[in-house]
Formats: sequence, structure tokens, C-alpha cells
Amino acid sequence: MMGDYCIRITDEMRELADTAGRARFGNKEPYQEMLYGDHPSVDTNIFGALGEIIVASALGLEFDAEARKHGDDGWDMAIVPNLTIDVKARRHKMTYSTYDLALDESDPFDMKADIYVLVIIDGDIAHLYGWTSKVAMMFHGQRIYYRDWRWAMPSGKLRHFDELVAQSIALRQRAKEK
Repeated sequence: MMGDYCIRITDEMRELADTAGRARFGNKEPYQEMLYGDHPSVDTNIFGALGEIIVASALGLEFDAEARKHGDDGWDMAIVPNLTIDVKARRHKMTYSTYDLALDESDPFDMKADIYVLVIIDGDIAHLYGWTSKVAMMFHGQRIYYRDWRWAMPSGKLRHFDELVAQSIALRQRAKEK
């Protein structure tokens, strides 16, 4: 896989994801409680929380387990204030192009995060497959149809995750020096 930046998923990560995912699911407005394919929304919330935990761990950031009634405002964590990340976790085997970073937004101007990360979870291994910026997504992404229209970045255009790790460390160091 691209970059092959992998993390072994621990039992503690799974337990935290289960707790956070269930709390998030239980705290949402009724209209948000829908099914995503064959996976009930509670499973989707747990899986998404696991992806966030993995990325936060890899970048040395805090995982935000708070359950908000209206979701996460389109981003999951911040490297530094005003530099946000949205994590998209995918299962290893899916029916559509797993290796495209697909967003829920159909219009790139609706994107809320500054950075988008693709995590592919295969059993106990998480592959931090790649990332892209909001600007790159706007100019190089494409519209795809999967249940509805979405904006996506083909896997070949994603940047290596280790670049994001290095940039995250440098940005946090500069923020401490100020």
C-alpha cells in the first residue's frame, strides 16, 4: 500500500472507539440515525472513532471523544488551532473503490477541514494510506457516485502519511516556540 505507514490496533483503541462511537450515536438527532449500507449507524460511528484514534495516535494528538448533538462540524482534530483534520476510515474490503478518499460533501466548496486522511483498517492493522489538503482536493478531486454524489481524491494523488507526521511535528514545535 502507498507509503505503508501502519499501526497495530490495540484492545485499548478498540474499547475507546466502542465507548466513543456508542456515545456519539446515542447523542445524535433522530434524522442522523440512518443506515450506511449493511452497517448500522452505531457501527459506523464506532469505526469512524477508531480511525480518528489511530490518526491521533500516529500524529501525537489528543483524541476528542466528546459526543456532540450535531456532529463534529466537518473535522475531527486539529494539529494546531485553525489547521483541522477530517479522518475517513474504510474497511479493507468494500464494494466501491476503497483506495479513493471519498468525502460526504458533493461540492468541494462545502468541505470544512483543511486536511483529509484516509485510513484503511484490515483486521488488527491500520494502514494510514495517505492524505490531501482541502485545496488539492478542490483542484484535483473528482465527483463520484456511491449512493449519492461525493467528492473524492483518487488514491494515486494522495500524499504519503509520513509527510503529514513530519509537518505536524514541525508545526506543533513552532506553536510552542511562540
